[in-house]
Amino acid sequence: GSIALSMDSRSAGDLQTAADNAALGGALAFLKRESPRVQDRTKSAKRQARSLARGNVEHRLSDIKVSGATEDEYGQHFEMEVELEFKSANAAASVTGRNANVKMRRRAVASATWGFPLCVLTMTNRSGCIMMDGNPMLHAPDCIAWNNSKKRIGVQLDGGETTFQHMCVGKDGRYQSNKTFFGDFNRNCDPLPDPMDGLMIPEAGNCTRPANGKVEARFNPPRRLTRNKNDHPACVADKESDACKAVNDAFLKKQQKIELSRTSHRNMEDLKELARIDNLDPWFYEEDPTFDNPTKTMKPGTYCGIDIAYGHIKMEPGTYYIKEAPMTLRRRARLTAEGVTLVFTGPYSHLRVSDEASMRLTAPEDGLLAGVAIAETKDTKPANEKAAMNTRLTGMGELFIVGLVYLPTQDIFFSGKGTGEQTSPLLQIVARRLAMADNAKLKIDFDPSSTDVPVAIAPTREARLTE
Repeated sequence: GSIALSMDSRSAGDLQTAADNAALGGALAFLKRESPRVQDRTKSAKRQARSLARGNVEHRLSDIKVSGATEDEYGQHFEMEVELEFKSANAAASVTGRNANVKMRRRAVASATWGFPLCVLTMTNRSGCIMMDGNPMLHAPDCIAWNNSKKRIGVQLDGGETTFQHMCVGKDGRYQSNKTFFGDFNRNCDPLPDPMDGLMIPEAGNCTRPANGKVEARFNPPRRLTRNKNDHPACVADKESDACKAVNDAFLKKQQKIELSRTSHRNMEDLKELARIDNLDPWFYEEDPTFDNPTKTMKPGTYCGIDIAYGHIKMEPGTYYIKEAPMTLRRRARLTAEGVTLVFTGPYSHLRVSDEASMRLTAPEDGLLAGVAIAETKDTKPANEKAAMNTRLTGMGELFIVGLVYLPTQDIFFSGKGTGEQTSPLLQIVARRLAMADNAKLKIDFDPSSTDVPVAIAPTREARLTE
């Protein structure tokens, strides 16, 4: 009898080991399948689990049940369940008069987390969630772009060069390209919900709005650098010349900017018009010599808009709230901000970098907003519900960001020359749409190990037995 029990016990142990190996192997297969589509990864997991179950049991199985499911909205968390059954042929049991064919059934459960390296997530369901025009470059070969658009042309690449490890669009989505796309394009990907929906942003304080309605913090050019449009050489020579009329037209466009910013920017031409309006002729700021040396230090707090037009401004570490007005960086101004989060809150609150201005922004390494460089609150939207706010980098400036840019209700637009040329080791963008034009460049070398800034949307991958 003891021999029979020992043999049954050993068989049961072998069966449990086989179930454990099959479940864990299936979970690992879920991780190893390099597809952003959860259906593909689930299929690979089930196939591997069945293969391991059949190959790791000495006796012929009478039943194999393999199931795998992902219950979270992102398709990242997966549970693999395996049940195995066989009838043991126990010769010692038949000698003692017991049934020699005892059914044995064992179960194992393993879990897997397929955290993917996300660089770009566009939240809109409209066409053209990623648009490229002219000769821009978007280079992010080690991470994934995910587009929630279900429209027929979710990605519109009319020029330039685009590189991602994977690019995902929803059902029936596709990309239209007249130029170059490198990477794997995947259709029928389930839309991702907002991965930062639960982000807790402390409330902004009060700011004192000036009586004239202008932004609160202005670092404008000294009077000696301010020139009247009629002092332009073209106008001094001949106020009736075409060149002078062009100068006046440029100022007129600047006056029309607010009205244009309240319209719905439905296509690339609307965005390009914004870029034309944003940028001055370099003649207006070429005498500014102050951008090489720090001229002012800013402290964290709540601002009714910020307009930096000259000098080299340093932001002390902390959280800066820009409330119900834009933050602009223009002319040749520089901004350095380490350990800083910019939070845009209220209607018309957005970021604009234009002319030859440059901005270096690094997110905090710890605290409630660790890893978040730019964010918006839920009330950050234009007064016109049909419009879309536009955070943009235009002109000949530079932008270098380490951390997360979280603007799910805003379009992000890059245009001009040299914009975003520096390669960021960690840049994640969650926006309504992403558009690039002219010769704009954006490079993301997704290597979180090269910076102390934590990854806000972490790409953790792991598999383990749970039962």
